[in-house]
Amino acid sequence: MNKIIDKYQNLKKIANSIPIHKRFAAITQTNLEEKEQFVKEMNELAIKNYESIFLGKKVAIIGPSPSIYNEENGDEIEEKYDIIVRINKQWHHDSSLYTYIGKRTDILYNCMNCSEECGGIIDINYAKEHNLQLIVDPIMFGYNMKNTRDFIFRGTKRLNWYVMFHLNNKGVIPFGMIQLEKYMEWDKHANTRINTGLLAILDVLSSDAEEVYIKGFTFFKDGYISHYRNRIGGKEISEENSNQAALSYMDKYKIHDQEKQWKFFKQFIQDDKIKSKLKMDKALQHIMELTSYHS
Repeated sequence: MNKIIDKYQNLKKIANSIPIHKRFAAITQTNLEEKEQFVKEMNELAIKNYESIFLGKKVAIIGPSPSIYNEENGDEIEEKYDIIVRINKQWHHDSSLYTYIGKRTDILYNCMNCSEECGGIIDINYAKEHNLQLIVDPIMFGYNMKNTRDFIFRGTKRLNWYVMFHLNNKGVIPFGMIQLEKYMEWDKHANTRINTGLLAILDVLSSDAEEVYIKGFTFFKDGYISHYRNRIGGKEISEENSNQAALSYMDKYKIHDQEKQWKFFKQFIQDDKIKSKLKMDKALQHIMELTSYHS
């Protein structure tokens, strides 16, 4: 992978001379054509049909909701499930959480936004040492798409995030990109940008996994655990007020409408094939049994 980076002198200079936490500003100033060609080459190395990894497997998908504390089944998750999937910054969770959500992370779904308020910068060396097998971006790759509903694709943010990721990863951890057709279909039916966590759930459920267990997702009815995120919109938050802070932020920027996602997922899990493999923790089970999101 370094041979690819070596072809792009400006990006090579950034990778070799600028500390990782200061790189993004430099990347935004780099020649657009150079970034486009670099990302194109790196993305061509992504694993095609990575969903086959789930074939016949028992998969646990763990989220960052405080509902994880409802059950101390971390050991069971470790022992029973072939693959443990985590979201965004959960690749390095605090050891105090092992009792509730287990230790290992086999597959990480990451939104590529390197801000610490979002996906964060992945410590690739740590991830490799702890046997992370795959990083998946469940959001379609697009930029400078002027007519899209979703502002995330209108500028070059997504392109710059990909440059940041590839300069960091250098192909060390295998990488997968969601199938465009699936993303477009789900986005259309939800009519809002779907959260990374729910996209991961949809992606795994639509695979040929034998069983899919979901824990730690509540459509933001209880926010985030403090170990996962303590700032939203540049403001300090606590675990107790994180749900309202997150919902207010999403409403302000008209993204990730939780009611729309709840309705979409409620419909999605009515499929008999999905029902047969799906297992939810009690918190999510209760939420999906509600007659309205605001009940």
